Amino acid sequence: MGDDHTINLLLVGLGRQGRRHARVAQNSGAARIVGTVDPGGEPLPGVPHHPTVEAALAALDGGQRPDAAVIATPIGSHAPLAELLLRAGIAVLVEKPMAASAEEAAHLVAVAEETGTLLAVGHVERFNPSVQLVRAMLADGGLGTPVACSFRRVGLHPPSKPDLDVIHDLAVHDIDVFSVLAGAGAELAGASGWVGGTGLVESAHVLLTAGEVHGLVEVNWRTPVRLRSFTVTTDTCFVQVDYTTQRVEVVQASTEQELEEFAAFQSHYGAAKRTQLEARVAEPLAEQMIEFAAAVRGEPHPHLADGRAGLVAVAVAAEASAQAGAADIGAHP
Repeated sequence: MGDDHTINLLLVGLGRQGRRHARVAQNSGAARIVGTVDPGGEPLPGVPHHPTVEAALAALDGGQRPDAAVIATPIGSHAPLAELLLRAGIAVLVEKPMAASAEEAAHLVAVAEETGTLLAVGHVERFNPSVQLVRAMLADGGLGTPVACSFRRVGLHPPSKPDLDVIHDLAVHDIDVFSVLAGAGAELAGASGWVGGTGLVESAHVLLTAGEVHGLVEVNWRTPVRLRSFTVTTDTCFVQVDYTTQRVEVVQASTEQELEEFAAFQSHYGAAKRTQLEARVAEPLAEQMIEFAAAVRGEPHPHLADGRAGLVAVAVAAEASAQAGAADIGAHP
């Protein structure tokens, strides 16, 4: 770690998401990329590149030894790479979902606890300012008591080479956000889905519970427009959030009226008191990198998802995927 408290970072995986991590690390100043690992990826200019993690650890020593690593590789390699780095005493931020199975995720949690090494999971929506605002207002009672949450994360098309179904690819985000907003770990209440031409679940509805709160997650790769939003119903209001624009609107009931005429009913339909809340605007991935670096330095990191949070999301997603796949009623040939 340098004198300026910038952490030394090893970036494992140079696909699209890995390069996003490289951009925010460099632009934020939170981390100095001392090496990259990808057997087939194009190296970053001016950064030492290595074919394997073992080769990187052997080559990077002294002032270049990594304090932390980001793993942004296909899901099947998450667990072995994370374990290797954790056992080397290197803090790890592994992309979501943290592992290919609940068993692998639980093993990583055990390794992190055994070695006393930081394990974080890239549940990046925790760093969306709109999520943080709603979470804070629910925690202090400003929005009332949460009753239900509904999430929509749809569009546009399957990845070119999918190694995950749509539940592991998309719904895992909202499973984690539901846990955050409900203040307790999500549990699966049910799931249904459609298996498409990829041979994977491409559209699904996932029903969740957490304590007294229930939730519904809708995901698919087929809607011809990209939508990312959620709502929270409480005992006093209704909250609408757009993940992308980071806008938050609180809706409260207007005075009840008995309207006999249909035209009057239509004109008053949906009438309510609407309040736009001011949320700061920030890139969640950059915010996550800054807080991960703080965690590596031993500083507070209130929003960072730890291994146990990642395990909850993986376990629920795996169970939902099994149920949704079993419900296939018309897979493409």
